[in-house]
Amino acid sequence: MEIRATLKKKTGEIEDVTSAVAGAQEYFSAWKHNVDMPHDHSIEGWQCSDEHHPAGMGTPAYRVAYKTLKMVPYPPVSLNWPNLRVRIANGDLDRGGIKFDDVIPGRKSYQYIIPENGRIVHYGDSADGAGYLHCPNLNFAASAWQENVKAVSYVEIIWASTGGVSDVKSLLEAGRNAISPLLAMFEFEFGPRLLSTQILEEVGTVFEDWHWNRRIFSGTVYAETQASFVHLNGERAVERLRWLIERNQSITPDERNRLRLASRWYWSVQEATDEVLEFTQWWLIIECLEMIKTTDIRPVRERLAQLLQCDESALRQPIGRLFGLRSKLLHGEDRSIATEPLNLAKAIACLLLAARIEVDISHDLERVKSLLTFS
Repeated sequence: MEIRATLKKKTGEIEDVTSAVAGAQEYFSAWKHNVDMPHDHSIEGWQCSDEHHPAGMGTPAYRVAYKTLKMVPYPPVSLNWPNLRVRIANGDLDRGGIKFDDVIPGRKSYQYIIPENGRIVHYGDSADGAGYLHCPNLNFAASAWQENVKAVSYVEIIWASTGGVSDVKSLLEAGRNAISPLLAMFEFEFGPRLLSTQILEEVGTVFEDWHWNRRIFSGTVYAETQASFVHLNGERAVERLRWLIERNQSITPDERNRLRLASRWYWSVQEATDEVLEFTQWWLIIECLEMIKTTDIRPVRERLAQLLQCDESALRQPIGRLFGLRSKLLHGEDRSIATEPLNLAKAIACLLLAARIEVDISHDLERVKSLLTFS
């Protein structure tokens, strides 16, 4: 498979830049078919750089702008601090990004899927004479975009990081945390019409003259074609669903309410992009299911010990650490979370929810066992 890359200039001229792209051919050579879940991929780049403001140089920074709701600022004002600039003005705003073409949204706002289409084809009159005719799609098509939003009244904030944060995800989170009190001040002082609609949210680098270099990123994408084929027997699926639904109808109203609330948190967390909020929502599922009318985490340990067939005392430290982290996050003592506790909270929440629904929990059990550190 030959990989080609082109760059469209402002003049409309299209330049072949294949020689400047690294890793594409190696990626396709390492492509694996028939995986359980397809692999996520992403693309990054830069906009607005010039000879005086090179790409990748400058101070990592966060930029956000809001359009006012027919609230016109005059005269324009600019407030400057060493690592913060706030502009309230009327005029044009430049924004940009990079996107995948011909994709559908995934569960999270930054996730996209290249769909594979297919039909069930019947052969002859036999009910068993059927097959699946699929149309593989590996068309990874991405394009950068840049535009000038003209004639708007706006509030623009640029915050420069002082903590050495540089990757896109961490910089977005750090920027949101840093300016959230400022946004709250604006909201309560001037009302909801000042920050009416978000026009842009970006990360990049900023220079001493406040020149902005935009770091564009695509989010993640995966190709459905990469996944293995799974046949879902409709009749057996109906049997399984009927039993689960009837079982749900037979439980007590209180138990059904807990299950309903935990399920609602489960679907809410699928959309979370902030890892702190994600951890909090996984923990809310745990509390909702096991900490009934109590703030004591002992019921969580007891239920897990029953499912894992281990002594409850072995769970005191790992569950205690999770609860301690939950408290620090909710009370503002911490605003960062490592991958390990996030994965453990997710695995425990899924295990407890699956056990309540009474489906096969073997996979969830193994996941929790592999993540727990018994001390």
